[in-house]
Amino acid sequence: MDLSQSRFMYLLSVRRNEALFPRAEPVCFGKTLLQLPEQTDLRILREGDREICVVGLCVDSLGELSRDDVPEALLAAGANGLDALLEIEARMAGRYLILFSEGGTSWAVNDATGAMQVFYHAGEEPCLASLDALVARTLSLPEDEEHCRYQAGSDHTQAMPYNVTYYRDVLCLLPGHALSLFSGEVRRYWKLSPPAGDTDAVLEKTARQIDAITRAYAEAFRLVCPITGGWDSRTNLSFLLKNAVQTETYTLFHPGFTEDTADIAIPRAMTARLRIPHRVIPDAEEDPAFFEAVAEITGPHISRRNVVLARSCRLAAGPDCAILSGDTVAQIGKHLFGHRLPWYAATAGFLTCKLHSTAPGVKPLVRQQLREYADSGCRKAAFDLFALESRCGRWASQAYSLYDIVGVHGLNQYNCRSVLAAWMSLPKELRADKGVHKYYLRRNAPELLEYPFNAPSWQSKLKDHAFTYWCATYGKYYLQLWHDRFSR
Repeated sequence: MDLSQSRFMYLLSVRRNEALFPRAEPVCFGKTLLQLPEQTDLRILREGDREICVVGLCVDSLGELSRDDVPEALLAAGANGLDALLEIEARMAGRYLILFSEGGTSWAVNDATGAMQVFYHAGEEPCLASLDALVARTLSLPEDEEHCRYQAGSDHTQAMPYNVTYYRDVLCLLPGHALSLFSGEVRRYWKLSPPAGDTDAVLEKTARQIDAITRAYAEAFRLVCPITGGWDSRTNLSFLLKNAVQTETYTLFHPGFTEDTADIAIPRAMTARLRIPHRVIPDAEEDPAFFEAVAEITGPHISRRNVVLARSCRLAAGPDCAILSGDTVAQIGKHLFGHRLPWYAATAGFLTCKLHSTAPGVKPLVRQQLREYADSGCRKAAFDLFALESRCGRWASQAYSLYDIVGVHGLNQYNCRSVLAAWMSLPKELRADKGVHKYYLRRNAPELLEYPFNAPSWQSKLKDHAFTYWCATYGKYYLQLWHDRFSR
């Protein structure tokens, strides 16, 4: 597996890994070495005892700073400490890791949803990387048997709970957290957003930010927009149209699809009218040799289905582009975990059900997450924060990392902390009714609203009513628990 084209991988350690990172000389950051594939972007700036490294793609959502200006702005803010740096980082978007050092103290911060994943060693020797297996391999750490059992009742398409990994003493830095490199301290900095006063003003402000993000992405990559018959991908496309970004689109033709399937027919009709290049790509065939080559890098705990999807997208898009994802506008923009449920329904039991694992050790970890929300004054935002940390920061981001290894680069137009915080300030009923999507579509490309959306399934209809959604969530979990116990 050739990683030379990877744009979002790294290893920070006192030990070198010349086999995976053949760049001649790693970059020194304090007492550690930062190792990168040849195509991974790095911007580094030093001033006195302060140092800033920006790995990956980091752009200004306000459109005021160029990519070259971003490190300088972050370093200048850092003169007043980590809190000041985080205040300006909130407007940044992309997929990145920020390393900040001042006066002997060093911090690691990643993007709003953790799309540039940070896995780190919870021990004396500092080591962090974009893959948990890379940390474990660098420090010769074994698998954690208890953590591996958390996949019971689930599979490797799902994410591990909370911040744990398959490896002993290797943890995941969740979105909205900063890691002290040498002390191991993890600091939560996400704050609860006050309710929005003027909904349209909030949506228009965020729309202008997403405009700027989309244009900045288009300067760095050739953008490709996967499209289905749903809301999220159509919203992605609307920002490309609004900002006159040249793009290509594709739709994956999954087993069981026909030419009349909504996910095939609707994109074809839309792109034909808009005269946008569009391809329908059949799923790639499973290749055991290809899977083994990927597993050599990621470790064995990956889904064969996800590798097939990654390879399919690689065939559809090519190596020099970025595929736009809609997971964040789905999870946060739609209030997807909570729908219309009241905030106090976000219990440890309910959220454990949403992790799709019946292993007994999962619920205590979810309970710990909820305690942290309460301690930081964010308990009422539990649905959003859990979606941010567990669905975006773990589930979606592990797919980003897998795709990057295969040679597909994923980006999210909404991956900006100030945008996500603004969405969280909006009423949950508006978001559950796709009010965020509707506003953007009316503003950007109203003609896209003329086409039907996927007909709601019986499962999605259950979610339209709080009580049936609550019952169905528990019902599905206990049916799986019953199945697991009696199938042994």
